[in-house]
Formats: sequence, C-alpha cells, structure tokens
Amino acid sequence: MATANWGKRNLRNRDRYIQFFDAINGKCKGKLNTKLEYFENKNHSSVPLPAFYNGLSYIFRGYNYSYRAATNHNDLVQYYKDFSNNRSFEFLPPEELINRIGYRFLRSKNEEDKQKALHFFLLNSINYPTSYNVFDSLGEAQLKLGYEEEAINSFNK
Repeated sequence: MATANWGKRNLRNRDRYIQFFDAINGKCKGKLNTKLEYFENKNHSSVPLPAFYNGLSYIFRGYNYSYRAATNHNDLVQYYKDFSNNRSFEFLPPEELINRIGYRFLRSKNEEDKQKALHFFLLNSINYPTSYNVFDSLGEAQLKLGYEEEAINSFNK
C-alpha cells in the first residue's frame, strides 16, 4: 500500500492509511505479506509508478537466485518451493537460470560436476517440456557425457 503527500490533508490521509493497514494486519491469521509506504516527496499524481515498482520489488524479494550459488538441483527446487509457499503461488526455477547452471557444471573439468549438469538439464525438461532450447541443451549434455541415443532423442524433441 502506498500513500503520498497531499499538502494540508497530508497527515490525516497518511494516518488513515496507517489505521487501515493496521486493521488488515490485525485481522490476518499468521503473517500477511504486506507493506505500507509513505512518499513524503511525491503527490497523488506522481506516486503510482514508484509505488508500483516498490510493491513488485517487495513481493518478489528473494526471487533472484544466483547461478553461482547452485550446488545441486534439489537445493534449487527447494529454494523455489519455499519462495512459492511464501507467496501462495507456484514459481518454477526460471528456464534460463537452470540452463545457465547446467552449462556452468557441464564446462567443469570435474566429472562429478558434469553429471550434475545433466540433472539440471533434466529438471528443465520436466519443468519446460515444450521448450526447444531445453531439449537442445539436454541433448548437448547427453552427447558430451556419452549418452548418444538419449542425445538423439532430446535433439529430436
């Protein structure tokens, strides 16, 4: 929720929003994912855009997952399950993120990491079964790891 400076009505209007915000939070069982922001240096006409931006930033805080932080696909899946549970909506790990993680492991000199890459690409194929890029990447990993028949099937998809 956002409110702005309205000149003489400023404090009265702001206080109404605070009371409304407190009333909503008081009626909620558990934690309500809300925030109230007062824009003292904005007015009614100039507040919508920064309020909208700040609101989306608040709702999606924590959505960004660094591809460098990934160690295994199960941790990534759990991270997005937790994120989804806190927002009552399912968010899958983004296709591009999983792909980036997969290629990071596939380019490793460590054979165990290369196998991890395959798990990430397989996860992507489950989450995004209609994406050409997902199956191209999966096929590339399978081919590099010596699974030629599986790679051909992935490339055909």
